[in-house]
Formats: sequence, structure tokens, C-alpha cells
Amino acid sequence: MNNRNNTSGQPLIDVRELTIDILGRGSTTRLIENLSFTVYPGDIVGIVGESGAGKSLLCKALIGLKHNNIRLGGTINLQKQDGWVNNIFPMTNRDLEKLRGKTIGIQFQEPASSMNPVLQCGRQIRDALPAIERKDKVIGPARVVELLQLAGLEEVDRVARAYPHELSGGMLQRVTLACALAGRPRVLIIDEPTAALDPITTYGLMNTLDRLNRELNLALIIVSHDLNLIKTWTRQLIVMYSGQILEQGATTEVLVQPYHPYTKALLECEQALEHNEELKPIPGQIPSLLEKLAGCRFGDRCSAYQVRCGQEEPDLTNEPGGRSWRCFYPVSNTE
Repeated sequence: MNNRNNTSGQPLIDVRELTIDILGRGSTTRLIENLSFTVYPGDIVGIVGESGAGKSLLCKALIGLKHNNIRLGGTINLQKQDGWVNNIFPMTNRDLEKLRGKTIGIQFQEPASSMNPVLQCGRQIRDALPAIERKDKVIGPARVVELLQLAGLEEVDRVARAYPHELSGGMLQRVTLACALAGRPRVLIIDEPTAALDPITTYGLMNTLDRLNRELNLALIIVSHDLNLIKTWTRQLIVMYSGQILEQGATTEVLVQPYHPYTKALLECEQALEHNEELKPIPGQIPSLLEKLAGCRFGDRCSAYQVRCGQEEPDLTNEPGGRSWRCFYPVSNTE
């Protein structure tokens, strides 16, 4: 595990008051509300939360990817090799395509669905290379081999010739990682990297990501349901719920002393599973992003609920050093 905390200097990503709205016929519904965070060179940021919290929607917004009925607000600033981009949202699709894969890359969930089933894996990696490398008959194939090795694969010639359905889930995950690295991004977003992988394959993949973080100074944003994985491999943590950040800060600080009752409940579930104890799930269900509740969005599931929670929506409380939480009655003050 990489315990470095290289967060000095200018950030690679600076997200400020990010909002995501879905536009209907004569109506607008806010899905993501006022998210702010920064990612620095060499950092590893974890994003956790239940399904439906808005994590994947956030990942797509970070690369300017959206449907026609989605409106992005706020600012996302990116540091390129040759300068700073002040807010990607006004950019044209052509200009955004120049950033995707080069400045910021993404590895989507379910690698099999993101691969073309009728093209060999090596061809798909080569297609992801910058044009000058892709068109070179010597550099292109050599770069494909290099990327497969970088992603931790052996028998690279066989893998390059294989079609996606001929590979295991773990191998295919590494092939899509090679595709994501083809443009030499400075930041890599990885959405549920270990879903459906066995523990040994998961550990190997995370070791590879940690090595890339150290050797390439590659900043990672890792989205996962697995709180134990996030605890082991990340240094900064963002806890999302119903389109909001409920808590964020250094991973060790947040998980050793969670301030938000939701973070505490997630941690207790993870610890029960880890120690084979009786699981006490969080009551109720996370509301749809389309559903807007009065007061705190976690209120109807919260063990610390009080009358105020149903009447007012709490703002983020910020501490020096980047620690913040959204709760009127944080855990530290109620125990």
C-alpha cells in the first residue's frame, strides 16, 4: 500500500460547486448538488456510497460526458501538461476529446460492456493510443505490449490476440486498464475496479494500481462500494449520499473517527462482515436522485435524528486541513 501524501503544489483537478441537473418538459431536477474537492499529483482519492448516491454520474461529469438532457454547473478545472484549463464545461466536444485519455482517463464499470466483442484486445488498446503512435507500425505494437505489461499482464502476445470473451474477468479488467493508460493521463478515474473479482485477483489489481500511482505519479480516483478496499488503498475519502457529499477528509481520519452517522453506519456494516458478526443494515433505502426530501437527506434512516433534521438541510462544516461533514449532530458530539 502507498502511504505517501503528495498533495503539495497545484492540483490536477479542482472541482468547485459542481451541480448536475436533469432537464424535463418544463421542469428541472437537481441530481448532484454543490460538490467541491481537489485532487493533487500522486494522490489516491476514494469515493464511497450506496448504489444511487450519484458516484458514476460524478465520474462522467469529471470528463465532461453527459446526455443531452443533462446540464452541468459549477466549475471543473484541469491541469494539462502545458497549462491550466479554467472550467471544462463551456468547451466543445472536440476540445473535450483532446483532454479525455490524455489529461484525464476513465475505466468504466463492467469491462466486458466497454469492450468491442468483435475486435481483438490488442487492436482496441492500439485504437486508444495517440494518433502519432497508433499509426506507426513499429511504435504502435510495441506500445500495446508495454501497456499490457504495465497493467500487470503476462503472456501479453496471447492477450493482445484474444477477443474479450476469451479472457477472465480479472484479465479483462487489466486490458481495460491498459486502454485507459494509453493516452498517458495524469489522472485516472476507476469506477468499481474490483466488482465481481475474487479476493486474490482484487489484491493483484489494486497492487498494480498502487504501483502505477508510485511509478508514474498517477493520481487515482477510485469509486467503490468496498469500504475495506478504500480504507486499505486510498489517502483521501469522499462519502456520497443522494447527490451530496456527507463527509470528506483524510481516509484514516474519517474511518478512525467518522463524524457523520452515515459514515459510521457504513463502517459498522463493513466491520461486521470483516469479523463475521451479526450484520445490522442501515434501515430503509437511499432515496432516488429524483426525490427531494425536506431537511437532511439521510434523516429518515439516521440513528441520531432530531426534529431539526426534518426541517432544515445541514450545510457542510469545514475544518482546516480539508476535513468536512454535513450534519447538525455529528457523531463526535453525540457519544
